[in-house]
Amino acid sequence: MLRHLLHISSIIIGINLCIQFSSCTKEPILLPDNTTIETNLPVDLCQLNAEATDFYHEDAARLALQLAIADGMEYNDISIPDTYYEPLLQAFNAVYKATNLPVRDSIINNYAIHTLAKPFLNTLYLNVNDNAAWVQNLINNNLNTGYQQFDELASACKLRVDNYDSEQKLVTLTSDEQLNIHSVTEQMILMNDVLMVQQAHENTDGNNIEARIYPNYIELTFSLGYDNCISNCDKRRYWMFRVQKADCSVVFVEAFGDPAP
Repeated sequence: MLRHLLHISSIIIGINLCIQFSSCTKEPILLPDNTTIETNLPVDLCQLNAEATDFYHEDAARLALQLAIADGMEYNDISIPDTYYEPLLQAFNAVYKATNLPVRDSIINNYAIHTLAKPFLNTLYLNVNDNAAWVQNLINNNLNTGYQQFDELASACKLRVDNYDSEQKLVTLTSDEQLNIHSVTEQMILMNDVLMVQQAHENTDGNNIEARIYPNYIELTFSLGYDNCISNCDKRRYWMFRVQKADCSVVFVEAFGDPAP
């Protein structure tokens, strides 16, 4: 009798969800207690959503660089590698839109978990020789400095001067774009009168997201770091999701680690 009641309930849930979306597909979802149910997911999960893209754009870019470096990819362009960025952004969009998974609210609405900014992808610090004429133009926020190599790179990266510390002779450059900050750093350090280039980083530990790309799916693991995060957080809670590449269906795999605060 109980089996029949559960079967009828799942049919009713499926009908309700299919009324909400124009078409549906069955996908298994693993619950925290390792039981599995079937639910109906919207087939448009692969379509990018402006709100979700804005929420996860920087995370997808940072993880794309991390994975490209881990894979030993030689990539010297100042832009983020699309071969990693696009599937990651699509996976983030799918998780963002998977509102039928209650745990989705934990990582997005409750804790707003993002990647740890190590490094920031839009900020550089330059130690400079401020006696140079082009550097004087730069610290006066004139990006047409007269030094062609710098001007071309600054224009391509849409850089601007955010601050100049005259005591340390330190120029802070920022951009509204997410950049391959490693490539920009390598190009900046070769320029005349640039003595040192530093990337900007978060000063403490905290929340983070890890990603792995497999042939058929992308695995995203969100973690909430808390308690004494000055260096390494004492406690951390994890939530793991898998996003199928074929249809962007989302499976919540498991939650583990310390209890969420």
